[in-house]
Amino acid sequence: MSASLEQPSLESTFDAIVKECGRIRLLVVGKTGVGKTSLIKSIFKVDSLQVSQDTRGQTKIHEEIVSSQNDYFVVHDSMGYEPGDELIFNELQGFIQDRSMRESLPERIHIIWLCIRIPVAGGRVIETGTEKVIQLCKDYEIPLVIIFTQFDLLHKAVRTELVQDAIDDDEDLPSNDACTNATNKQFEDVCIRPLSDFDSTLNYVRVSTKKPFEDSLPRLVQATQLRIQGLSNQPLFDDSAPTLAGATPQGIERVPSETPFQDSPPGPGVTMQPPEITTLMLGTAQRVDPNEKILVSIKIGKRKYWKVLAASGYFPGYTLEKSLRVLHQDIVKPWNFLDPADLLMGDTFRGDIVDFVDGSMYKTDRWKRLVRSAGFAGSAAGVAGAASGPAAPIVAPVTFAAVLVTAWLYETYKTTGKHVEYLMGYIVHLIMILYRLHNDSVSVAQDDVDTAVGKWGKVAPQVQPEIRSFIQRDLKAKTNRDLVIEKISDLVEYYKAETG
Repeated sequence: MSASLEQPSLESTFDAIVKECGRIRLLVVGKTGVGKTSLIKSIFKVDSLQVSQDTRGQTKIHEEIVSSQNDYFVVHDSMGYEPGDELIFNELQGFIQDRSMRESLPERIHIIWLCIRIPVAGGRVIETGTEKVIQLCKDYEIPLVIIFTQFDLLHKAVRTELVQDAIDDDEDLPSNDACTNATNKQFEDVCIRPLSDFDSTLNYVRVSTKKPFEDSLPRLVQATQLRIQGLSNQPLFDDSAPTLAGATPQGIERVPSETPFQDSPPGPGVTMQPPEITTLMLGTAQRVDPNEKILVSIKIGKRKYWKVLAASGYFPGYTLEKSLRVLHQDIVKPWNFLDPADLLMGDTFRGDIVDFVDGSMYKTDRWKRLVRSAGFAGSAAGVAGAASGPAAPIVAPVTFAAVLVTAWLYETYKTTGKHVEYLMGYIVHLIMILYRLHNDSVSVAQDDVDTAVGKWGKVAPQVQPEIRSFIQRDLKAKTNRDLVIEKISDLVEYYKAETG
């Protein structure tokens, strides 16, 4: 009997989340020319946007703007919105009211981005129409982030003025720090103070999609996550600081929401509150903040896999190979790479991680026998014969790399106490390679994977001894799942900072 008949389906937690809400849905409000399109493209790292075929012909705000390069977001745009235009405002109000009352989570508006261009030559920040939009968000309890756009233009204008003043006064040209400080002061005067005077509980972010200000984009993602989580009465945070109020410098832990998320038991489906689902989907859709990617991977792991794997090494009723394969998927998928060849899901890549976890396995006589029995062509039947036994009903794809991974998993399965060490290592190595890939490109080619694996390989040998030492120092680590999860998070944070 095949393994698929012997065992029920072990569903990916990420896939189950996508079934409940497959996309983050945003409403972007703002005047024409504030930079909404470039902002959307930059946050989600796409080159083009299209109107969904399902909504063509509807009024502009009802059209769903999507991209074939990123499946996890949909945007509605209040195109041409001008404060004081009652017709457009009434349409906006009707849309917000309708979308806030939808029973289906995927059809609701999850967040509103109110975009305001930073005044460079005078002008009000909080206009009548802006006030109305803010009030609508409060009335219908939709999370709101105010985005001050085109910060680069303010910086350019301030710098130009300072340089001209220096030339006129026959003084030294201003330093970069002087220009930055003057720009921050100008921003505070023209944007922060008026906004704070109107409502000091509003969250804002200043952004630019231009170099060297792109580091503002991850802050927008972080601010949006906080708003979705229900942190609705927070003071204005300093978005020039490296982190948000309440976040660790690495961004791995967040301030708890007003209603804490609960852990789901292992098994098909998920039980999550809507804010948690939408934060996970935003973390998946965005492509500018690798810290959010790590956070999503850890959140999904905490919910299901790591607790069970830390306790027993596999899900009861499932092979270790199947458990680890699904865990691998749940870590990789939220990173949302453009990977048409599925390189990151392939057995060759999984084999690279196995080598980092236990490279010494390749040198053992047992390993050599398994490889010989498999044959260089990679017959899974060969390993099944060499590693047969009632405790290891492992079935793998018929590739040489898959045979090696399967053999290693069987060895892990048989070695009492080693499964915790190996699985912790597997998770850490995988996340760190994905982190390196994300810093280089959204698109993935074999050369990119090889480069990331090679760079990580210079640091990777430190990981397993550290995990082994952790287990030996505290015997509870073999069964204490909370300690295991904390250690995984600590290792990820340490090596992320260590490797840049």
